[in-house]
Amino acid sequence: MSALKVLWLDARRVHALADATLIRTALLSASTALYLLDDAPDADHRERLQRAGLASLTDHKDFDTHLAGIADLVRTLGPEAVAQHQSVLTQLQTWIVKARQVAQDHGASSTKIKSLTPLAASTCVRRAADYIAEDAQDPDDAARLRSAIMTTWRTGSAAAHGRMWPLLIARRRDDRAFVHTDLEELASGVMATALILSQAWRLWDLRRIARA
Repeated sequence: MSALKVLWLDARRVHALADATLIRTALLSASTALYLLDDAPDADHRERLQRAGLASLTDHKDFDTHLAGIADLVRTLGPEAVAQHQSVLTQLQTWIVKARQVAQDHGASSTKIKSLTPLAASTCVRRAADYIAEDAQDPDDAARLRSAIMTTWRTGSAAAHGRMWPLLIARRRDDRAFVHTDLEELASGVMATALILSQAWRLWDLRRIARA
């Protein structure tokens, strides 16, 4: 969000893809925080700890996949590089065991724990969309909120992977497609992210005060 402020207000630049990826990152991070701090009736302390374990396990598995992918390259760099690589792997395995144990102790199924992505990004974003929409007085407003959040995430993911479809719906007067981003659409994504982040901070304050 700070990077967007620098781009838009300081540099006065709007990019076709980069801005959407920044918003997507902020939205997903905020959604994950909200998911972990969830105060819904079905999200008690035990459930939140299970989610935390699964979130950590997902992160560690991603790192493990990365380290496995560069193992052959590391071996070409000599014994010192191999030793450093192995040291990181050893530490990572300790983190994986701890995260797996936390998730298991708080009710996570063996299937969920063994999956490639124990906590999917889609789970966090959909829950955040539902959470924000719950406060809407009008069903149409609730639908718009859900749509804005899901669209921000999906189009931002497409931008992050260099996909062109979010841009190709823009048309010239002669109906030819052209690469162009819509500032109003980006602003909608910022507002959606701000709503989620605001709720996440509110829940964090409640947890922090309760623990104090």
